[in-house]
Amino acid sequence: MDRTEMTNVLAVRDLKVTFTTPDGDVQAVKGVSFDVKKGETLAIVGESGSGKSQTMMGIMGLLASNGRVEGSAFYGATDLAHAGLKELNEVRGSKITMIFQEPMTSLDPLYTIGKQIAEPLRYHRGMGKRQARERVLELLNLVGIPDPNRRIDSYPHELSGGQRQRVMIAMALANEPDVLIADEPTTALDATVQIQILLLLRELQREFGMSVIFVTHDIGVAIEICDRVAVMYLGRIVEIADKDELFRNPRHPYTQALLASVPIADPKAKRAAPLIDGDVPSPINPPPGCAFHTRCRYAIDRCKTERPALQTAGAGHQVACWLNDGTGRAE
Repeated sequence: MDRTEMTNVLAVRDLKVTFTTPDGDVQAVKGVSFDVKKGETLAIVGESGSGKSQTMMGIMGLLASNGRVEGSAFYGATDLAHAGLKELNEVRGSKITMIFQEPMTSLDPLYTIGKQIAEPLRYHRGMGKRQARERVLELLNLVGIPDPNRRIDSYPHELSGGQRQRVMIAMALANEPDVLIADEPTTALDATVQIQILLLLRELQREFGMSVIFVTHDIGVAIEICDRVAVMYLGRIVEIADKDELFRNPRHPYTQALLASVPIADPKAKRAAPLIDGDVPSPINPPPGCAFHTRCRYAIDRCKTERPALQTAGAGHQVACWLNDGTGRAE
């Protein structure tokens, strides 16, 4: 289906996330806006410290106690960014679910995986113990857990890392959500297990017809499994486009550098490899103008004093860069 014909299931507008610290307020997310369309997979890509995970936490109402959110994140008529706990709990775990990077910190070591997967079924659907157990067995089989009749009574520590992540996926899918947020779900896994989990997510996304927000630092993974990619840097989206357009025609120097860092199979192939010097600046004392100018080889004087907003760079393609195409030519 043409994504231009799809309806939005989630609309995020000017989302800001701020934390109160002993050094003062720190803004981790600085006015992020994006839509998630029905049935699509949107990747949020960026280095550590880019604000991608805090964006998701702000949407889901899962910020630390010193965090606060501004802006909006509409699921239907519900603004998740400002909903009360009761309203949030009606959506979380049912309509929008989330899986995390390290399942061992998300699963309760004192309860069997069967009881933990059954919890959202009993809370949101009012299932009895027997009915919930039957559904849990179906879900364990669906996500590829071997011998589900035995594993349903296992504790998290009795499973491998890949199996625990499959359990988290089963839990997230229990109520057949409209949106699944996957926050770096494969980072802690071995390479072969990562591939298995990614393929599983893609297969389940197609089967359930749900939308997926896939948070990752690896733009190569994003290009492989997603429909659209939003690139974040120091709390802002700097480029967003369909994956094919982004791969063929990256406009922001940061996106270009991320793509150049993706390994390629042919050792004889030659390509430009723009390097990113230094580290992501501290959000406590961000640079003026374009936050990337301290690491950008194309930066001009304007970049150091004025922050560019997202501008249209083609159909469905937006970029926040004074040079637009990253080659040192002004627009």
